[in-house]
Amino acid sequence: LRSVPDPKGWEIGEALAECLLREDSGHGMHWPWNTVRDRRTPRASLPGADLVGFCRLDGAVWLTFGEVKTSSEVQAPPNVMSGSSGMRWQLEGSAKRLDIQRTLLQWLHTRCSHEPHRSMYEEAVGHFLESQGKRLLIVGVLIRDTQPNEADLQGRGQALALTLPAPTRVELFAWYLPVPVADWPALLREGSHDN
Repeated sequence: LRSVPDPKGWEIGEALAECLLREDSGHGMHWPWNTVRDRRTPRASLPGADLVGFCRLDGAVWLTFGEVKTSSEVQAPPNVMSGSSGMRWQLEGSAKRLDIQRTLLQWLHTRCSHEPHRSMYEEAVGHFLESQGKRLLIVGVLIRDTQPNEADLQGRGQALALTLPAPTRVELFAWYLPVPVADWPALLREGSHDN
């Protein structure tokens, strides 16, 4: 019996984004939680952000909140970037809404009881509080199986730059993959049988 169902395309997109940001962002990203255990717990999904962790910027540890959107839609930008469930609105909420920030900090706190994450949490939250909730890195990741298009991020990036002033930093990434999103679960199953 399989105890965990096949992941959906968006779940694979989120896992891929975590790995790519950790390895390739140049910011020393840390995601201090066990997502597999959280996935098995009903209602363990975190409201307010897909990515919650830490990064290294300007020689210090910063809080990192982010959103991941996965889309096969041909339109640019895809619908996942717009509206009340779109990336811009969600990123802005993570950066500005105290209720979301409180939830994210509490959720992160429970996952940082041991080193090195405990020290990272204390440093990042200290900087966050000293800056009155402004010193954080907001990350948006769009993963697509379409041709690259600047329009996917350009408008959202410009709008966020106007609404989230320094010291808040916003970074948007788009990764365009050659395999259709619909094929990702089967590809993972095939890969797991090879090991």
